[in-house]
Amino acid sequence: MKTLKSTYRFFLHPDKNFVEAEFYSKVKLFFRIFLCNFIILLLSTIPIGLLRISFNIHPVGLDLPFYKLMLINILFIPILEESAFRLSLVYKRINLLISLMIIVFIFSSYLYSRNIFSTEGIVLRLTLSLVSGLSIFSILQYKRFEKMIVEFWEKEFSKIFYVFLFLFVLRHLDQYDFSLTTLPILLIILFPQFVTGVFLSFTRIRLGFAYAVFLHGVWNSLSMTILFALQ
Repeated sequence: MKTLKSTYRFFLHPDKNFVEAEFYSKVKLFFRIFLCNFIILLLSTIPIGLLRISFNIHPVGLDLPFYKLMLINILFIPILEESAFRLSLVYKRINLLISLMIIVFIFSSYLYSRNIFSTEGIVLRLTLSLVSGLSIFSILQYKRFEKMIVEFWEKEFSKIFYVFLFLFVLRHLDQYDFSLTTLPILLIILFPQFVTGVFLSFTRIRLGFAYAVFLHGVWNSLSMTILFALQ
């Protein structure tokens, strides 16, 4: 309950307070975060499931063998999404460059083919990602501009947190077939991604980037296992 309250306070008033503690204490906090996240997702499963059935909104799966899907979802996706949406919550020049380039690639892929794994337009998508990274890198060579960005990160951290959280939720739109009429319902259906995004951000800030990647991988492995078990 204490961890749930702390996460809720973090969501309302985001901060950058890293937990300075020994490994054992961090592991205990990690499992408490996992448990709180699990309970909320469990409670939301039935109403979210009923909404999906009522509006005939179903996930769009990748036509790949089970072991490839597991590999992608347990290793590739957690690293990709955490690098895009959580890495630069702690400002460093390299963190911002990596996050921006991946975000540009993800959303250009979505606009171009609605699938980040599609090879359609891959050269264009990679070029846009690279150009965005090089542009920011060039700007950050001027200390005056980087100082402005650092100050903005310090003063407006809560806004940065909410923007990255919103982008994380939007990123999962490509998992569903939808229309403009069902989009509001789909945003409700994405509530589990929203909740998990908050807990992942909390984990990234309190414990570090590696813990967030690991937690993300745990969630993806559980969801993939349940999905294939139900088929």
